[in-house]
Amino acid sequence: MKNSLVKKIQQIDRLDTSIIFITVIAFILFIVAGFVSSEFYKFNNILTILRLATFFMVVGLGQGFVILTGGIDLSIPWGMTTAGIILTTLSMGNNETLIWVVPVTLLSGVLLGLVNGIGVAYLSIAPLIMTLATNVIIRGIILVAVFGTPRGMTPTLITYMMSGNLFMGISPIFLIVIILTLISVVVLTHTTYGRRIYAIGNSNQAAYLSGINVKIHLLSVYVISGFMSALGGIMLTGYSTLAFVNMGDPYLLPSIATVIVGGASIVGGRGKPIGTIMGAILLTIVSTILTALLLPAAIRNIIYGLVILVAVFFSRQTN
Repeated sequence: MKNSLVKKIQQIDRLDTSIIFITVIAFILFIVAGFVSSEFYKFNNILTILRLATFFMVVGLGQGFVILTGGIDLSIPWGMTTAGIILTTLSMGNNETLIWVVPVTLLSGVLLGLVNGIGVAYLSIAPLIMTLATNVIIRGIILVAVFGTPRGMTPTLITYMMSGNLFMGISPIFLIVIILTLISVVVLTHTTYGRRIYAIGNSNQAAYLSGINVKIHLLSVYVISGFMSALGGIMLTGYSTLAFVNMGDPYLLPSIATVIVGGASIVGGRGKPIGTIMGAILLTIVSTILTALLLPAAIRNIIYGLVILVAVFFSRQTN
């Protein structure tokens, strides 16, 4: 059993062909988009698309850690919403407060992940049930706390993080996402911790028999996901310049889809951060094309869902 586990872990070092497939599809759609809209290839438009993709990337990277262990995090929507509301309520648009407001906001995501992790790892509650329950509970708590209407404004520094210009239109958020991606790649492919995460996803029991502390590692991935959802909430608040109820709801499906489309297995044990990044870009391009076609929302949702299914199906055939 241990030898089988070692062989599975060694597979993570090989180039995942599904990532190549998704990259090719994203490039093809990028070409197609130029025929849909003549404005698509303008540099500023491309930057806007990449900026929108960063939301999917950040929450997808966090969700990816959870999915690698065979779990799922459905509390991301209100992890993001809670972070946004905390940020605007505590800062009231004041940049000077960010030195302590941002850590507090990120801590809210860590605490959410901690609750999810304890429920899944130590209370043996199914991830689907645990994270869905926490999402509903925190939604109720926040709505009661703010009386249904968030207050405050987004500090200009947070807005600059999303829309500012460091050079050539490049915003700080792009550098942040690159750093987060590099950290994720290094952690998952070049550390003992990462190899243990893959091991747990491949076989929880085999990982335990190999001496891995399965519970603490499961706890850690939900904390990571919670942290990333809070960061995603800060980003979304900076982009929209305010926090609002249900602001994180549209990111539940993409947080899962970017990981799966990027070549990860929903049952755990397979997936890479680079795949998640490419999945996020692919889905954002698809969404942009559908919006440009001026199709009814219902039709866009149907096509969007079909594209996800097709991409997942064909990426599976490449592995």
